[in-house]
Amino acid sequence: MLALISASVTLANLLLSLAIGIRLFRLAWRESGFGPEFWLGTFFFFAAFLGAGLNISVYVGMADPSLALSPLHGSLVLAASTFIYCIGTVGILIFNWVTFRPDSPRARNTVIAGSVLVIGAACAQ
Repeated sequence: MLALISASVTLANLLLSLAIGIRLFRLAWRESGFGPEFWLGTFFFFAAFLGAGLNISVYVGMADPSLALSPLHGSLVLAASTFIYCIGTVGILIFNWVTFRPDSPRARNTVIAGSVLVIGAACAQ
């Protein structure tokens, strides 16, 4: 019963992240293109929906070995998830910059440095 509740909450979270991401992308398309809505939508769609969904597809095998992916496929899915999380992380960094400090060179440089660090860490992993 506990596993069913956990799966239901996880599925609801994934679907909510998908809905928020799509709604923000649609709002960005109508309004400003690459404004804050687009970058926040990038976080919700890539990190909270796609990245988390891919991780779940691997980690569900820990709860039920019959659902486990092969080691090769599991590694490939986790690698893809890592880079998808990077897209979402860069999106939330840019969102914070364009929303709260759009004219600040220091904020822009922080976003650039943070993005390089996140992508570099993912490559190193």
